[in-house]
Amino acid sequence: MPVAQYTDMESARLMAGLLESEGIEVVLDPPDVTSSWDGGMARVLGYRIKVMVLEHRQTEAAEIVQGVEEGRHR
Repeated sequence: MPVAQYTDMESARLMAGLLESEGIEVVLDPPDVTSSWDGGMARVLGYRIKVMVLEHRQTEAAEIVQGVEEGRHR
């Protein structure tokens, strides 16, 4: 289940790392993009890299993502 989407792989990997540090298994979709797609082309075309978690961890993961986006994650 997707909990966040980014246009650049670095941001997606950072969020994935944070969620994994909280014990939440993460998959990126797609798992990797070439440098030409990372950032510039992705933004132009509206392409998103999805941060995916298992359904039973979606609520917890979404709360962490929201906390980061609102600047209140520990």
